Amino acid sequence: MEHLVDKMKPDVQRLERDVLPVIEQMEQAEERWQRLRGLLSEGQRRMMELRGYTPLMEVQRSVLFPDASPSGCSESNEITEHVLEQNIIELAKMEEGGPAEHNLDLFRQDGGQKRAFRQERRRKKRQADTGGLAPDTEEGRSIPRTVALEPFAFDTRLGGVVLEGIYLSPTAFYRELASPEVLTIRALSPIAFYATILSPMVAFARILSPEVFKAQILTPQVLDAFVLSPEAFMAEVLSPLAAEGRVLSPRTLFVQILGPTIGALHIGSPDTHGVLVLSPHILSPRIYSEERYLIEILSPHFLGGEHEHNMEEDTHEHLGGSVRFVGWPEHSPLGEQNSDKHGG
Repeated sequence: MEHLVDKMKPDVQRLERDVLPVIEQMEQAEERWQRLRGLLSEGQRRMMELRGYTPLMEVQRSVLFPDASPSGCSESNEITEHVLEQNIIELAKMEEGGPAEHNLDLFRQDGGQKRAFRQERRRKKRQADTGGLAPDTEEGRSIPRTVALEPFAFDTRLGGVVLEGIYLSPTAFYRELASPEVLTIRALSPIAFYATILSPMVAFARILSPEVFKAQILTPQVLDAFVLSPEAFMAEVLSPLAAEGRVLSPRTLFVQILGPTIGALHIGSPDTHGVLVLSPHILSPRIYSEERYLIEILSPHFLGGEHEHNMEEDTHEHLGGSVRFVGWPEHSPLGEQNSDKHGG
């Protein structure tokens, strides 16, 4: 055994001396690149997609090249400004039909207002890898921060978000993984095909931001507000709610499993065509917020105020009250009596 160890010792030493350092350098380079991606602005991302390169700010260069000297950075800034100035002059001199006609189409401002650029970007997005970080990812960003006029798709948000506002930024095919959210607001920013896992949310607001095809798993919500933000085609699993306020924000076609609700106030926000399983509602009054065509399985309502009195006539219970059909007039006892009278 000792002879075998001695024989392998040179190979082990060569591995430790030559191979392992290279692997460590590659891992460090990959980590720096991932951090840099979170720091790129929208303009820099566009330039990367169009040209394959982009000038970096001093903070970004310090992430990618931590050992670079400040003097080199300032010199690079001067060179970058000079190159950009020359590029602008060259673009101004170009005429239609020249070799750069494709780039001119992307930047032309008449009629379509950047329409060609957006179409090109969407095409590249579909062809590219979908593992990019979303613009609202907090890594490397200042707090508080604002995301405005920045639609995005096929992105993932990792890590927590604090004190953030998202405005006029629609989102599609979006994932949140282990990404808690505290003190945020989303306005005029609809979401479609949205999944959030292990991402609790505290003190957030949604204003004029409808959500469609949404899945929430292990995502509790506390102190949230929905204003004019309807939701449809939803699935919530192990996602309890506490101190929620909804104003003119109806929900339809939803499933709620193991998601108890405590202290929720609904005003003009009806729930229709849904299934609730082991999701009781406690201290959750509803004002002008009817429940229609719901199936509640082991999901009672306690101390719901006006809601309890209004729904009694359209509620039909089965299995000793463990299963209830809420808002089904044709299946309620009153509906059956009326049908018997008309039949007689």
